[in-house]
Amino acid sequence: MQALAAEFVFGHIWGDTERLDRRSRSLVTLGTLIALRTGEEFGNHVRVGLANGVTPGEIEEVITHASAYVGFPAARAAMVVAMRIFEETAAGAEGTPAGQSF
Repeated sequence: MQALAAEFVFGHIWGDTERLDRRSRSLVTLGTLIALRTGEEFGNHVRVGLANGVTPGEIEEVITHASAYVGFPAARAAMVVAMRIFEETAAGAEGTPAGQSF
């Protein structure tokens, strides 16, 4: 699965910056992962989004916006994860998950 993900998702999908830049792809991915209630995967993509130039305020707004479409429980779960990542990042923790460079 990791090889398939690396080749298709991280290579082909994230590599196509002609139609959507990485920053925009991060915003779309965050919204999708909120809807899927993916927890830790969402946290990984909060880090990726920050590395791709998405601000904490924009991530908070994605969560707020998603709440209208996927419900408050999913949005609250995402906010808990995002706040943890923001705190880790402010404390100097690594900004991109190991093995992933978008």
